[in-house]
Amino acid sequence: MRYLVLFVLLASSTLNGYSQEATVKSFEELPQDLQARVHEKKDNNGNPCAVIRVTTPVPGISFEGWIVETIDKPGEYVVYVAEGIKKMIIQHRSFIPLTYQFPQKIEGKHTYRLMLELPKEDEKFVRIHTNVKKARLEIANQVYETSDGSFDLSLLPGTYPFTASTSLSGFGDVEGEVVVEDKPYTEQNVTFVSQSEYKLTVNADPKAMISIDGDKQKHGLNVFTLPAGTHVVEATMGEDDRWREVTEVDMSEGNATVDLSMRGNLRITYPTLSEFEITPVNDAIAPAKKTIKTGENISLLGDYVITVNKKGYEKTQANVTIGPRVNLTNFRIEVTSRGDNYFYGINGESQNYEKARKEYEKLAKKGDDIAQCRLAVCYENGYGGAQNQEQALSLWGQASKSGNHEATYELAQRTKDRSRRLATYILAAEQGSVAALRILGDSYLVNKNYELAKKYYSGAVEEGNSMAKKDVADNVAAAYAGLGELYYHGWGVTKDVEAARALYAKAAIRDNALALERLADYVYVGYETGKPNPEKAIAMYRELGGSLSDEAKWRVGKYEFDQQHYDAANRFFFRLANSTMELPSEVDDVYLTMADKVYSTDKPAAYYYYSTTAAHGVKNVKQYVRLGYMMLHGQGTSVNQQKSLEYFELAAKMNDPEAICMVGYFYEKGLGVTKDLDKASAYYQKSGKMGYMKAYNNLGTVYAQKKDMKNAQFYWELAAKSGNQTAIKNLISYYKKRNDTTKVTYWEKQLK
Repeated sequence: MRYLVLFVLLASSTLNGYSQEATVKSFEELPQDLQARVHEKKDNNGNPCAVIRVTTPVPGISFEGWIVETIDKPGEYVVYVAEGIKKMIIQHRSFIPLTYQFPQKIEGKHTYRLMLELPKEDEKFVRIHTNVKKARLEIANQVYETSDGSFDLSLLPGTYPFTASTSLSGFGDVEGEVVVEDKPYTEQNVTFVSQSEYKLTVNADPKAMISIDGDKQKHGLNVFTLPAGTHVVEATMGEDDRWREVTEVDMSEGNATVDLSMRGNLRITYPTLSEFEITPVNDAIAPAKKTIKTGENISLLGDYVITVNKKGYEKTQANVTIGPRVNLTNFRIEVTSRGDNYFYGINGESQNYEKARKEYEKLAKKGDDIAQCRLAVCYENGYGGAQNQEQALSLWGQASKSGNHEATYELAQRTKDRSRRLATYILAAEQGSVAALRILGDSYLVNKNYELAKKYYSGAVEEGNSMAKKDVADNVAAAYAGLGELYYHGWGVTKDVEAARALYAKAAIRDNALALERLADYVYVGYETGKPNPEKAIAMYRELGGSLSDEAKWRVGKYEFDQQHYDAANRFFFRLANSTMELPSEVDDVYLTMADKVYSTDKPAAYYYYSTTAAHGVKNVKQYVRLGYMMLHGQGTSVNQQKSLEYFELAAKMNDPEAICMVGYFYEKGLGVTKDLDKASAYYQKSGKMGYMKAYNNLGTVYAQKKDMKNAQFYWELAAKSGNQTAIKNLISYYKKRNDTTKVTYWEKQLK
């Protein structure tokens, strides 16, 4: 079982890093806080965001989920989130990632406060920043090195002298001390001094305000002379510096150039064959031109109203926000035609498929791809007229040629030829179909073409993140999970379980089952804390219900088995009956025990367990005998006399008297073999001599069939004296025929 092997490797080689677990102390709405209204931001679909003010002294925290923007302020984070977000993941290098489910509906333009609490420990988190990338720090009898300019330490409260040095030329050593107070976090800057100066060129929008190390620069300048070292360069634009782009530049050894251009890009791909008027609102940057066509790119920054002009459709407006460097390359605006009004029964019209079909036909004849798609649905389902699958395919084909990816996707779904279907999915993906991109990612993952799997999963994420539809969001989540699988297993990329976890987190926010299970896997093996936590993981698996993978079903079943909760274990193990999963080596011992526990109450499950261990080559008498009976009588499986005999013969070779007797029974009755009373007698004799009295009863019956009543009576009595009820009944019948009332009375008293 490859996943279990992987987990063992993780547990032995990568379980380190996190040592604390954060908790949410409180969460509340702040009705008087106008942050979300006064400094309003919108998501990619133009909807106003909510603000979550996360209170904590620890810097460097990141947030996963439907996060639009995060602003790091002293003592708190201002997190802009999409309206309706249900949960978010809070991450930091010093504590276990925390998934927090919001206790109430999150509404746009509303502000909330989340109080984050870290566990109290003796050691405190300390971060020391330097103005060079490569540095060495000697403190508390320890030596640390950095390649990113920061040192992260854990120290007890107190005062610590330090010496900082760098291998870069022109910089001297720095001596000082760090005072660690009794609070969760301490931060301190260390500045290396150099006599060298270099030039910095900043490429930014002419309207942007440039700041270097917190100091605003003269407007219009873009070349600056700065001392050697690292510098924080920031460009801001808009009212209250609404748009911001910040970067750190390393000028330790020479001149540098940074790009702080903030304008993003908008490309509207739907509806096709349309024109769009772009109107800036608030303090948005004016577009280079007011009107663009479908598929045309335009640089923007801010909030805009997009007005759709398309013949045959109602005038439609949509809001869009383009933040710094945001590229919406597949923005879609839903439009409504007269046919739609009749089809859906909206805008004052009653639902009428016949009228809808006529309206769609008018537009479709003019080459309108949207009408062609919707008319195809009518033909395929017989809405408003005759059903005609051929005509539906023809209409989707026409719309596909116009670049309509929904039409191309529908064609791919209905194409039986594998090579043609693949080519059609590729075309749909090229036209911007998120579903096609995700399907291609899945297909190439299964076929182990990991390079193409990554390409198409990444494309689904890039295209889909600008759309709001649930089906699109589901495909994006599946693509994130697919990318997570690549990094989780190291398929076509360098194995990186931390990168995989971040991808799973993005998918889990959208309730993707695979991602949610993988996050439970991390808990199961103890990746986050260094200590496996099966109990917590099992609770997480159970929450997923019927969507569990076979590996997770095994884990839950094994956990219940170890707790001796055999009925609960059976509910999960038996669901693996039709699985192709390679079971772990311990399965045989587990399944033999499970078969014994459920044999009397659940024959199908018992058959699955015994047949699995038998197929693995396990030689067990009880297993063979019970399989023989179940296949003989059709208990938990279909009747198969030949296979039943084979199992009894296997047990007979292990000198089991019951199995030897049953082989004789097969020859006596001619079940799956030619009837042979002599062979039956031989097996019964052998079994009876081993003390199995039922065999002597059967042997007596064989002699009775041969009309040898003396031997029949002899063997019936041998069996009857041991209490065999069938033998006693045979003797009663025998003596009744001989009118021996004394013997009849004697044996009747022996019946139970």
